[in-house]
Parts: sequence; C-alpha cells; structure tokens
Amino acid sequence: MKNILLATVLVFLVSTLAMANVAYNVSLDTTPLQGVVGYVAFDFFQGFPIEGNTVTISAFTTDATLGMLTTTGDATGTISPGPGNLDDINNFFNEFLQGVTFGTTISFNLSLTTNGASTPDNFSFYLLDSSQFPIVTSDPTGTDSLISIDITGPGLTPNVYTSVDATATVTPVTSVTTPEPSSFWLLGIPLIGLIHRGGSVQSKRIT
Repeated sequence: MKNILLATVLVFLVSTLAMANVAYNVSLDTTPLQGVVGYVAFDFFQGFPIEGNTVTISAFTTDATLGMLTTTGDATGTISPGPGNLDDINNFFNEFLQGVTFGTTISFNLSLTTNGASTPDNFSFYLLDSSQFPIVTSDPTGTDSLISIDITGPGLTPNVYTSVDATATVTPVTSVTTPEPSSFWLLGIPLIGLIHRGGSVQSKRIT
C-alpha cells in the first residue's frame, strides 16, 4: 500500500513539474515604418482539444506613439505598461490590438505555457497598416504574420519571418518550470511525510 501511495505522489509531482513556460525576448526594428499610423496585433488562436494555455506579454517598450488598445476574446490586462494575458479557454480568437504611430523600435517579453494538442494553439504577431491589413512578410501561409508559434509542447520553435518594413529578432530565455509552490510544497511534501509516517506506524504495529 505504501508503495502505491508513493508512486501516486511521484506521478503527481512529475506531471506538475512537466508544465513549463517558455519565454522569449522579442525586438523589432521598424525604422522603415517610422511615422506611419498602424497597429501591432498580438493574436492567440485556440486549438483542439482545449489545453488551457496562456500567453503573457510584458516589459513592452517602444519609441512609437501609442493609441487605443482594443481587446477581443480572452484578453486581459494591457500591453503598456502590461502585463497582458491571452488564453484559449472560451474563444477561438483572442487579441490585443494596439494602435501606434510607428517609431524605430519595439520590444517586449513573451511567455507561453506549453500544453500541446493534436491541433495546437497558435500565437501570431502582426504589424498592420491603418486599414488593419498586415504588412507583407515571408510567412508561407499567406497570412503575413511576422512571428508565429505553434504550441506543440515543450521545445517550441518560433517562426520569424522577414519583411522589407520590419526586422524581428526572437531570443529564447531560460525555460521556467511552474509547479505552484502551494501545489508542490504544501501538498506533495506532506503527502510523502504521511506515507512514511504510515509505514512507520505499520512497522511498529507489526513489531
């Protein structure tokens, strides 16, 4: 019985530790667009089955002039000062649409959970003109995203496309595992303690 309980706790702890965030520093050179009125769009598309992923945008900085922020679907928070969160729980399409008069630089931190699905969630980043049409990029899907990430599980590979209007650089940051402290320390460790205590009591009874 003790071995079964211990195995159960270990499975719980391993599954908790397996949930991780991946993070990237994103920087954009938008010099060719300087002075142009447009938008930056952070889009998160729900996959199937629903995996409960979250995308967080933080540390947004730019020399652009910011206009109105519009949200669609499961988008909470702000882009500036941030953080802003997008999730896949209730809606297929989730978006932060930030109006801008472009300057020369944009940068932000991007963090994503990595629960994979047969049809993965997708995060895409776009630069749009004043009519909300994407600037042309080398995106082979024809949607003209500048950055696209399919959440297929740990070890994500960002697709970074080229454009005559902007250059994007995406730099990985060390992955951050996320057992919640309350889950790991407050549940896992006491359970192991109880298992050992139970074994000790059983041993004393036999003795």
